[in-house]
Amino acid sequence: MRSSKLAGILSAFSKTEFIEFGKFIRSPYHNRSERDLESFYKAIKPYYPGFNISKEALYSRLYPGKQYNEKTIKNMFTDTFKMAKDFLAHNNFRESSRTYNNFLSEALLSKNLESEYNKSAEISLDLLNEMRPGSEDYFLNLRRYHQHRMIYSKSVYKNKNESLHIQSSIEALLILLLKDLSNVLVNKELSVYLHVQDQQSKLLELFFQNFDIDKFMQGFKELNDGFYPFVAFRYYLYKDLGAGDDITWFYRLKETVVENFDKFSAETQFEATWAVINSCAMTSRRAMPEMRRESFEMLKLQLTKGLHIAPGSSYYLTPAFNQMLTEALYFREFEYIKNVIRDHSAELEPGIREDMQNWGYASIYYEKGEYEKALGHASKINFKESNFKVQSKFLLFKLFYEMELTEQALSILNTSLHALKLEDLSAEVKARYEKSFRFAIALIRLRDEPSLEEKEMLKRRIEKENFIGKKWMQNELESM
Repeated sequence: MRSSKLAGILSAFSKTEFIEFGKFIRSPYHNRSERDLESFYKAIKPYYPGFNISKEALYSRLYPGKQYNEKTIKNMFTDTFKMAKDFLAHNNFRESSRTYNNFLSEALLSKNLESEYNKSAEISLDLLNEMRPGSEDYFLNLRRYHQHRMIYSKSVYKNKNESLHIQSSIEALLILLLKDLSNVLVNKELSVYLHVQDQQSKLLELFFQNFDIDKFMQGFKELNDGFYPFVAFRYYLYKDLGAGDDITWFYRLKETVVENFDKFSAETQFEATWAVINSCAMTSRRAMPEMRRESFEMLKLQLTKGLHIAPGSSYYLTPAFNQMLTEALYFREFEYIKNVIRDHSAELEPGIREDMQNWGYASIYYEKGEYEKALGHASKINFKESNFKVQSKFLLFKLFYEMELTEQALSILNTSLHALKLEDLSAEVKARYEKSFRFAIALIRLRDEPSLEEKEMLKRRIEKENFIGKKWMQNELESM
């Protein structure tokens, strides 16, 4: 069962959600299946969350003494899977009190229950006022609120306040439109930057040909509208992506994010801080220490504010943890990153947690020149993800190289070259890793059999290529 779609969705439920799902199944209002799903739920309940039980064993629990029937058990799986999706939708709807109250207001209005409608609409407005305005959910619910208020004003007060609610509804929609348009422009710039084909509708292309977003955003800024920052940081990211080495737009982006940080919702804070971090990571800027410092400080801010865990997630984002490690090592803030590993590595996903801890400590001790300690951690790493796996092998090579364990260094390089063919990586990435390993082999041979001519030749070859560990190899060649 554990490989089924049903097990996949149920194992994603928290323990509380799984218990609530049992109540959901017991409700005749929600459970319209003709099959005995309640008994099915009781049969699978002891196996949550792994569901390590075969369909045949499950059938025997449900129908003792009867011959196995594939169609019967398949129907049970299908109906329970459908109910699990219904449960998620129902839960998501009920947990959003703003959305729930707006729908309730609309339903009451449709039944001409004016007094109850007004009470519900007032609650909807109170809930909106409690929100930070910088979130998509806020603007969606603000628009819905003004839509049902517009209908009510038109039907009850003969158009009194109708215009106000029409304009307010359109304004909320316009903010969302500007946010999405800015995201489209960001993706267009990214497609140019990454040399990939960007898919775009002809209607949007026509819109952008006839809409001066730069002029509009300048006017929007001059209005001093409180909603401006929600759109502005995305607009500044779009401008920055097309600016190359000019970092003027980057600092406008950063300033907007920092100055309005506490006004944003958690979701927008998360998106805005990553906009700054990713802007720092543009290839042309990685060599600029001030941009790496900006990235590092924004990662620290994320950690301080709890944004290292994405809204709606339970775990420290692995790329964020690894980027924090990379920047801390670059600035040699060893104690800081040790504290991060000690205090926050338990928040990483269980399947990668121990490997990331060892990866972090091995990297720290390598940079400090404590190679024995580094090797103790590096030898325990067993990443499943291909990029991390290959990088951990390269770290092992560097440790063997520094410790002058030539045989072990060559062995790890040759083994890694052979295994690289089987890794789940693009051809381009594989080619870069292959260059790393082959240049590393040439470096070892040059160290063992020094030759000025071979050294200069290797330096020229390395200079022309782009691969992992290039700067390290160049430094090793210079020190020979």
